[in-house]
Amino acid sequence: MKKCFGGHPESFDTIVAAELQSVQPQRVEKKCGKKLKYPIGATALVPVNNDRYLCFALCETNPETCKVYADVPTLWRALQGLWHKARVVLGGNSLVVPLVGSGTSGVGLPARELLDLIILSAIAETKQRHITNCIRIVLTEDHFDEVDLKETKRYWS
Repeated sequence: MKKCFGGHPESFDTIVAAELQSVQPQRVEKKCGKKLKYPIGATALVPVNNDRYLCFALCETNPETCKVYADVPTLWRALQGLWHKARVVLGGNSLVVPLVGSGTSGVGLPARELLDLIILSAIAETKQRHITNCIRIVLTEDHFDEVDLKETKRYWS
């Protein structure tokens, strides 16, 4: 957020609100954080300089502790929203997706299984309708020991 918006989250919020104007958010009372809750999978195109980010709702939030959480069905729904928006806005251009579900979301799967889940979700969605020409899944260095990319390639080829 600081890198892209200079520490001014209001700019991000304004872009998201405009992008999701057709999606009715729910107002929630909680001790901290944002007060608008978008449905899981709601996805906004957020342009920053020459880059375009697809930001999607992935987690629920406990209103008392402000801790976020997600499970496998929630992650699947979130990815479906991402794939749908990607179809509409990318025009076949590449989509770069981080290994979602491995951080604070608490999905609880090892990196290898999260990678397989993201790939399976993309394949299932592509069988219904083409998403885009190229999807790249980004792994951070801390996941390199957990995922054998050669094995992944053999399995999914």
